[in-house]
Amino acid sequence: MDAAQTIPTDNDKKYTPEQTAKMYTEFQANLKSAQRFAEGLKLKQVHMSEVINEMMNIKLSSPESQPSVKSPKLDKALQEARKAGEEFGYGSPEAKLAYETVEEIAAAGLENAMGDNLMEECLLDVAEACIALEEAERFINLERIKDIGLSNF
Repeated sequence: MDAAQTIPTDNDKKYTPEQTAKMYTEFQANLKSAQRFAEGLKLKQVHMSEVINEMMNIKLSSPESQPSVKSPKLDKALQEARKAGEEFGYGSPEAKLAYETVEEIAAAGLENAMGDNLMEECLLDVAEACIALEEAERFINLERIKDIGLSNF
């Protein structure tokens, strides 16, 4: 397109006063609709900020770390496996067999290494997780009640 040509626009068209009034009314209605939408978004943004602040105030306890239990049998097997690796090479059948022994001892000793109270610890962890989930669900339900306007009871 060269500079002499122009692109036709609505400004080139002549409108009747009735058409202009109708377009102005439609524009005003669309503008009001957009303003209501923007206000709704702003309210939702404020609400989301409040929810985030509430969620950040929910305190969850972190699990306590406990020292690992020493196993002389496992330590000796690991020492022998390292020695076999250095002497015969870590890919050698002797080293592989020694490391398999380490794995077997470690796997067999998990019950004792974790202590007798493992089930109790697991149950406590599950209970704490349930309490945290119940608190989160309660908070979410309160927010839903507020959203639908039933918070007056």
